[in-house]
Amino acid sequence: MTRPDRISFVVVTNGVDHEKLDRLILSVSYNGENHLEDYQINVCGDLNGYSIREEKGQKINFIPAKDSAAEARLGEMRNLGCNHSSFDVICILDDDFILSPDWAKNIPHSYFDIMTTQVRLPDGGRFWDHACFQSKKRGHIILNPEETDDSLYMSGGTAWMMKKKVFEKVKWGSAGIYDGVQSLEEYRKGNHNEDTFFSKQCRESNFLIVHNHDSISFHDDGRYTNIGRLCNRRRGDRDHSWIKSVDLSFSAPVLAEFCQTLFQNGFQAESNDVLRYGLANFPNNYDLVECNKKMENYAGFLPDSRYSPDGDEAYHQIKKFYSDLAKLKKPFEK
Repeated sequence: MTRPDRISFVVVTNGVDHEKLDRLILSVSYNGENHLEDYQINVCGDLNGYSIREEKGQKINFIPAKDSAAEARLGEMRNLGCNHSSFDVICILDDDFILSPDWAKNIPHSYFDIMTTQVRLPDGGRFWDHACFQSKKRGHIILNPEETDDSLYMSGGTAWMMKKKVFEKVKWGSAGIYDGVQSLEEYRKGNHNEDTFFSKQCRESNFLIVHNHDSISFHDDGRYTNIGRLCNRRRGDRDHSWIKSVDLSFSAPVLAEFCQTLFQNGFQAESNDVLRYGLANFPNNYDLVECNKKMENYAGFLPDSRYSPDGDEAYHQIKKFYSDLAKLKKPFEK
């Protein structure tokens, strides 16, 4: 078994954040130039005036799909990008991701039909990288790297790979095929989103899904954070740094009460931010420890999750690496 040396990267974009798309393309190109024999990048969606040319040859294909992007028809855009893929391995990406400089180098020599990879968040947590959905045993949670499940799924464009034979048999459906999951009630009814429905079809087709925890990317959206084995989004535009702007010079019992109030009012992510802040300052306080027990009863415990309100050190290092690379090598011209 050999490690994939030619990969087609399919990126869907809504055209809103060109800076993030720049960084993603730079991270893909760096991996392609340094760790792969060949690669291509198919950017599909609302390009919104975006254009970029690689100096060493055209590796990027722009596939306009403005209407699909406007109506968030993600599966439709991914189908389009995959249809333009030249290589046997296809990597699915959203436009707000960053591949680590050794992402492709760390792909193992192992058999797979589908391979998920590790995805970190700006605050150090994990996204839905190795996860199950509607599992009879576990429900919907993030798994430990060594765990497996009969209901594995590939979340959105989280830097996961598939062999072309998978796409030749299974396509993403149009919006009408799945009902969407907006509530716990809809989840219990068995409703699916586009990614979970696609994954279900792959499992039913007996494709082998494996996880590679050594290839790391970052979901470059600071609104997300871990609550145990779940990944939740902070309200509004709050990112991991919001808590630093709030006066939390309260006693531990007050922080514990604040944590519970936030949770009960639907601010679960912010509640966990307050709890982690409180435990960092009062690690042995009874009220906060009890709050933490309740949080773990609600969402479980994920051993390799990290958290920093300043942003994860590895996240900052990777962003700096590509920022410095762009300044020194200037691999792209607009």
